[in-house]
Amino acid sequence: MITIRQDALLLNLLSPGEARYVPRADDRRSWAMLERTLAMQLIERAGKAQKLGIAPLYATRYGQDDYKRAYISRVEALKALVMGTCAQGTAAFVPAMTDLIYDICQQADWSLTDAGNAVPDHNNSTIDIRACETGAVLAFASILCVNQLDAVSPMIVDYILKTLKTRLIDPMINWEGVDWRIDGDCEARAVSALIAVSLIAERDDRRRWLCLRRALSLLDACVKKLPEEGGFLTGLENHIQTTLALDDCFSMLWAASGGAVEMRDEAQFIEMAQSIVDAHIDGEWFINPAGKSARPLFDTDALFRLGVDARLNSLCALASYLRRLRGYDAQFPCDFTMETPPIYQQIINALGRGDLIKEPARVERSLNIVKRDMRLMVGRMDEFYVALSSGTAGCPAVGDFTLFVGDEPGIMSTHQDKPRLASVPTIGGFDQIPEPGCDLDYSEGAGYAMLSMNIAPAYPAKAGVINWQRTVMMARFESSIRLMDVFDLDSPSNVTFRFMFRRVAHAGAGVVEADGLSMRFDPNLSVRLENLAAPGGQILYRLELYTPQPASSGNYSFVFRN
Repeated sequence: MITIRQDALLLNLLSPGEARYVPRADDRRSWAMLERTLAMQLIERAGKAQKLGIAPLYATRYGQDDYKRAYISRVEALKALVMGTCAQGTAAFVPAMTDLIYDICQQADWSLTDAGNAVPDHNNSTIDIRACETGAVLAFASILCVNQLDAVSPMIVDYILKTLKTRLIDPMINWEGVDWRIDGDCEARAVSALIAVSLIAERDDRRRWLCLRRALSLLDACVKKLPEEGGFLTGLENHIQTTLALDDCFSMLWAASGGAVEMRDEAQFIEMAQSIVDAHIDGEWFINPAGKSARPLFDTDALFRLGVDARLNSLCALASYLRRLRGYDAQFPCDFTMETPPIYQQIINALGRGDLIKEPARVERSLNIVKRDMRLMVGRMDEFYVALSSGTAGCPAVGDFTLFVGDEPGIMSTHQDKPRLASVPTIGGFDQIPEPGCDLDYSEGAGYAMLSMNIAPAYPAKAGVINWQRTVMMARFESSIRLMDVFDLDSPSNVTFRFMFRRVAHAGAGVVEADGLSMRFDPNLSVRLENLAAPGGQILYRLELYTPQPASSGNYSFVFRN
């Protein structure tokens, strides 16, 4: 468990003028190190933001799409202008930046939590992620571009600080006894923004500590919800977002304490970063239970930064590998209604791009992995990659079987929220229910390794499953992958074994041939093979194998060779 070191922070907390969180825009030694293409992109985007008209926000439109778009475009345009000023080093974007700062500060409300109401409830104790991150953008603008803004008027930064005091700091102090709730699944990001505002905008030492103490309490509650072994249960995309937000928190607290408080060396944080490496299959493919895609589009700058801060050379190398494999770097959209990462991440990631480019591209693959907190088992043998995985509540796919040969999928599910599109059995017509739970076991010996998962708890009581052990055996002496299903039922039932092939498949008695991958099974099983359309226009091949008659027990093997 990550330890929030409040005592050490209190003893070593620097004043706002002493701590250095990011280099200012006029620190040209730092910003001149930006990779040239990235600098040009940031300047170009700021130029487009400069020409963007400030759309009005009408109270009667609150909660509607045009209100949301107008609000988001203001904040995104301000991010672009700040980043462009840092990249260019001139005052060209400062007039537009000043106008946006004043417009956002005068905006009646920064919240979108009560989207269904005509106007927001100012007595609501829900912490809105956009309100927090809007405050963080203003806070960082006040220190990044302080000299440029002061050249226009010394009152601009003062106005920012007074607005942040009213909107975020005073509520943090005055609502000490209130049970705050953070809206959605962005707790870590909201806390990161609150920490930034507290450290940058509050100049009184006592009040700054009161704000920090509240933010640290929220951070501690957020950390306690996370799997202790560093795994992820709601998709790799959300996991990376949470890990990056924790990295933001820990980086700022390290700077605020003059390096005395370092939480990026905590085992749980390192394991959270390591889980990204563990989930990598090959190429751009990842094992991603309950996630959006098996080929998620990660920001390689962000992955590299995580690798540096968690001191994981393997993650740094993976970021470089993915960047070169992709052939291009992530670019921010010039559609300002699309939200981009928090501004602190944009700053740190941009400054690290040069080191990412120089990082050697390589992949370090772990042979066999058991991640109990995310109910995932992974094994590798020669050119084979296999996984048994389990979704979360709402994504019933316990014991879902994945098989890769080289860097191409042979069997892989497409939707874990639809059990009949996952490689899991159906028992007596019953699919799995959204109550995942299973026991994991790993063993190995001379020339073999076995991954085993009990999938019985994933079925409803009416299915009558006493025990169902699903095991993958990787045996070099067989040059094959063997999937074994051994089960006992309380009464005879029809059983269907299902496999989602990602290759052109042809089925016969006891064998399936799929573009070089062969699968052999008990020829007494009846075969049904159908083509399905998958997202992106890909054709999947759903193979269903039926027991010849109802059975109360069984022992079936499926052998895969390349």
